Amino acid sequence: MEKVTIVFLYLVMCAVTIKAQDPYPIKSIMDTSVVYHNKQSKLTIDTTFYSDGKIMILTRKNDNKKEDKQEWFFQNGKFWKIYYYKNDSLSGPWIEYFESTGFVKIYGFYKNNIPTGEWVYYYESYKVKSKGSVCDEEIIGPLDYSVPGKITLFVKDANGNLKQEINFTQSTMDSLKKELGSADGKALLFPFVRNVKDGTWKYFNENGKLIRLETYECGVLKNTVNY
Repeated sequence: MEKVTIVFLYLVMCAVTIKAQDPYPIKSIMDTSVVYHNKQSKLTIDTTFYSDGKIMILTRKNDNKKEDKQEWFFQNGKFWKIYYYKNDSLSGPWIEYFESTGFVKIYGFYKNNIPTGEWVYYYESYKVKSKGSVCDEEIIGPLDYSVPGKITLFVKDANGNLKQEINFTQSTMDSLKKELGSADGKALLFPFVRNVKDGTWKYFNENGKLIRLETYECGVLKNTVNY
């Protein structure tokens, strides 16, 4: 295996405003401080920190474009998410982990910034929760409070075009929390990106038993079969 030499060049610290309500406040950014040298490529690493100085994100770049692996960490140092980039576009495995167990929570693939192939969602026990194909992704949020007594949730396609307006109620909140695995009461942070389901999705209980089949046509639910 080719030997990799790590050369520390310089550290440039720049302050970033911290909002008290931010669950993951950013303290500072370390600018292109590490360079990897080998025959195939020359990558720099940008590091983003939490307010306590712990590493939040490691982003590899080539000519200032995201390249290869990007790693996200929880404040306890465990992996949170791992993405892969090619020429500044998401391309390759997309992995998210549970903070409590360190097991994989979501495993899927991107090609040229679009989710593709089979995506698998897991329970914290690392047993399969659901799996199926995707056709695209959509942006959920932000929330609109402009009309008194009414909260509207906007759903847009990956290009930012409005797809749907939803009357945001507690049942909508509960449904999204359940889908995102936030049933423990954690807040939903808007906007966020959600995959658009396609074809047949299988759902399992924690014992591995098939409990439901859902059939989609690029995000539109066409049929449900419960077992």
